[in-house]
Amino acid sequence: MQNKMKQACKDRGVLCFKTIAVGVRGYPDLTIFLPAGKTWLVEVKQPGGRLSASQIRRHRELERNGHHVETLDSVEDFIDTLEHHL
Repeated sequence: MQNKMKQACKDRGVLCFKTIAVGVRGYPDLTIFLPAGKTWLVEVKQPGGRLSASQIRRHRELERNGHHVETLDSVEDFIDTLEHHL
């Protein structure tokens, strides 16, 4: 699913990276650099998947610091949201 999301970004000329935050629990899976200097962080879950306690804490911390974090569980929802951001 993440590869399809990354490809959707690439197809639209948007930078998207799989995020590996060494030593940091709960950091979102994808970091997406949108036009106009905006950053979008995406946690990818399988349908019905739930956030862990560390993910909830980390996402709230990021949001308190002005970053946009979303949890998505389908490529279709990802593309719709990406299009909205563009």
